[in-house]
Amino acid sequence: ALGPAIVRLQAEEALRDALAEVRRRHAEISALLDAARAVLESREFASAARSIFDTCKELTGATAGYVALLTPDGTGNEVLFLDAGGLPCAVDPSLPMPIRGLRGEAYRTGKPTYDNEFATSEWTKYLPEGHVTLQNALFAPLVVEGKTVGLMGLANKPGGFTDNDARMAAAFAEIALVALLNSRTLEALRESEENFRRTFDQSPIGAAIVSLDQRFVRVNAELCRITGYSAEELTSLEFAAITHPDDREADAEQVQRLQAGETDQYQVDQRCIRKDGRVVWIRLSVRLLREAGGRPLHFLPMMEDITQRMRMERALRKTRDRLEQRVQDRTAELTGANRALLAQIAERKRIEQELLSYQRQLRSLASERLLAEERERRRIAADLHDRIGQTLAVSKIKLGQLLKSASAGDLTQSLSEVRELIDQTVRDTRSLTFDLSPPVLYELGLEAAIEWFGEQLQEQYGIEIVLEDGTEPLRLSDDTGGILFRAVRELLLNVVKHAGAHRARVAVRAAGDEVRITIEDDGVGFDVAEAQARGRETVAFGLFNIRELLDHLGGRLDIESEPGKGTCATLVAPMGRH
Repeated sequence: ALGPAIVRLQAEEALRDALAEVRRRHAEISALLDAARAVLESREFASAARSIFDTCKELTGATAGYVALLTPDGTGNEVLFLDAGGLPCAVDPSLPMPIRGLRGEAYRTGKPTYDNEFATSEWTKYLPEGHVTLQNALFAPLVVEGKTVGLMGLANKPGGFTDNDARMAAAFAEIALVALLNSRTLEALRESEENFRRTFDQSPIGAAIVSLDQRFVRVNAELCRITGYSAEELTSLEFAAITHPDDREADAEQVQRLQAGETDQYQVDQRCIRKDGRVVWIRLSVRLLREAGGRPLHFLPMMEDITQRMRMERALRKTRDRLEQRVQDRTAELTGANRALLAQIAERKRIEQELLSYQRQLRSLASERLLAEERERRRIAADLHDRIGQTLAVSKIKLGQLLKSASAGDLTQSLSEVRELIDQTVRDTRSLTFDLSPPVLYELGLEAAIEWFGEQLQEQYGIEIVLEDGTEPLRLSDDTGGILFRAVRELLLNVVKHAGAHRARVAVRAAGDEVRITIEDDGVGFDVAEAQARGRETVAFGLFNIRELLDHLGGRLDIESEPGKGTCATLVAPMGRH
């Protein structure tokens, strides 16, 4: 009889345990549903977190606790609220709590943790002065993608916490995390909506939201200013009502392309009809906004009033056209002037070339004249020597014979006087002959002529003149020899008359196909450029004649001189051999 009774008692006890488990499970589910309802009903995380905490505290039997989030710098807990369970607490809950002790373990592991011997554990050393006395404590972390972002703390449960309490606290912490993420998402949405509204309303460009059936849903102040309509008036109109009739067909084609997905947006410059009937130009940009799945939602047109810009562009085009015309006209004028200038330049060059040609001809004629003079001198000198000189010499001989045969005193005296006159005439003729063209130049050569002339100057002026010549006499044409002798003669006369020199050296050398004659003196010297600038007429004209004659031969004259250092003149000319 006892057996069945025991079985019945065991069954009743198991039934009671099962009923208690069901009731516990029901309470847990009911509490979780209440927590989930709090997430749905509360947009603010602090309010939802408090409801979730209160539900969890009641379910687990805890008497105190808090919910905290990680500070932005990741170094502490920022307490949202603190429930001291009626116990005294002198700690300011608004101050961040350092992440350490048992809650530090929860942060580190990302798993719920509890200690029913908290009051006697090492964790108490981390509690600040004035903190609520804790007999036991449980921390459930809020974890996002492996990172702990906050804690739900429970404390002072009579009898201590269980593993089931830790499990339920973790479940409520996950619901709190959902509330946190939901709150942050809603806050981001609110900020995004506020930013969009602010941007939309305050945009310097006209903006609108237009339904798929082409009616205004919302407009901003700038669009009202552009069109002259109020916001209420525009939201009662279709978009085509403000579009110029001539632009409606093209605008409709662009809208069809948007709806067909051929393009994401389009932009055109078109005309807009204001409420007062005036036409304004706008730059219209339209985008079709779609859902994530691609279904069209509405159009977002943006309008910029470009009327003033169009006027300025038209004015600029007119100004540009006028400037281009002026540039073309001016270019044509400049082209004509340039052609005339080029013609003048060409004419001037032609005249310059003619002048240069005339100069060359004149120089050639002058050189030919000087050569002709030299030849004429040589001819006259030859005539004086060969004819008049010989005639005078014969006359002198015959007069001498006549004088020997004369007996009368008066006749003898007269013949002596005539003979003396003939002697003087012979001397004058010989001197004139050498002045015109020394016969020695053509009979013995240039070196002999220079030596003879040096002796004449030395005898007449007392200056020492030394001749240095080569071992072989130069073989020069008559013209070349005559010009070089005349040049040497002119230079030596300049030395005698202007240099104040005591000594002069003349060096005659053959250098290949050229003859080089150097004349150096120990005179006072002079500044060549200054002398030419001042126009020492006699010297300058003599040097000019020398240069012209040498240039005619293909030679040159170089002069080096400095005040107080004497002068060195170098004559260079081609041989011009016979």
